[in-house]
Amino acid sequence: MPAGVGFEEAAAAPLVLITAWEALCGRCCLQEGQTVLVHAGAGGVGHVAIQLARLWGARVATTVSSVAKAAFVRALGAEEIIDYRAQDVVAAVKAWTGGRGADVVFDTVGPAVFQASIRQSPTTAGW
Repeated sequence: MPAGVGFEEAAAAPLVLITAWEALCGRCCLQEGQTVLVHAGAGGVGHVAIQLARLWGARVATTVSSVAKAAFVRALGAEEIIDYRAQDVVAAVKAWTGGRGADVVFDTVGPAVFQASIRQSPTTAGW
């Protein structure tokens, strides 16, 4: 445990990694060369998901809400950065993937984004 980090913070740190790992590896079986859209890439779980996906050789797009967050996720390896407040996320993902949509959509934002992700999944002609 690093100096200056309390027990609560140290105990919580692995949870973001476990969450991202289980979703991308355990559930999605993410593979090299696949495309991943990570909603809220600058968030606690999102920033780890970006790094894991890149480590496994996936291409990563992510949504952010500010210029500072865009710079942060770019430094983590995100290839396509979408400001969801100023851009149409579906259109941006389609443009990035040549109209095919993302192979995997990783969402920890909540019900509205989750529902939009389901409605716009590649199997229903979306992401």
